[in-house]
Amino acid sequence: MNSSPGAPSVELVSPHSGAGERALADGLRDDAREMIRDPNLKICAVAVAMMVFLVFGCGDGEKPYTPEEFVQEANANGAGIALGGPLDSATELEIYDVQVDLGVAPPDESASSGGSQRLPGAAHTHGGGSLAVAPGIEEAESEHERCEVAPSLVCYRAANVVLRLEEPPPADQARIDAAIATMSTRE
Repeated sequence: MNSSPGAPSVELVSPHSGAGERALADGLRDDAREMIRDPNLKICAVAVAMMVFLVFGCGDGEKPYTPEEFVQEANANGAGIALGGPLDSATELEIYDVQVDLGVAPPDESASSGGSQRLPGAAHTHGGGSLAVAPGIEEAESEHERCEVAPSLVCYRAANVVLRLEEPPPADQARIDAAIATMSTRE
């Protein structure tokens, strides 16, 4: 038996003894009641609960994008995409038309204007796709997984947005890969 003052009393008993199990359960119940009565322990319990909520209850730290913020940041990183109008959607996702400006060079880091610049002689042809804006990160992750199953789509996710493109040329895909990779670390 433990003789320290204030420490829970624990009695070693045989696991086959019903009386010992009841005594142990009664001792634990008494200790729990004592903890509930102690105001310092209540404060600690509330503080621990708040910390758990802050750590686990706030997602993984990714900030959501609006469609305009996503396109603006992607273009600042050299993506060369244009946001079109909203498309009909039977899901919780907001879907927008997206055009990819083919033949756009990555941003020139020495240029003060930032963003992408058109390559000399590049045509103004556009590739297509869509931008799906989910209400949260989990929904975007699910949409990204669903998108990646489609054989003719190239799919990207940054926070709550999924960019779905219809087979862009390799050079444009590499440019967009680099732009979205930079964005996926947004916090």
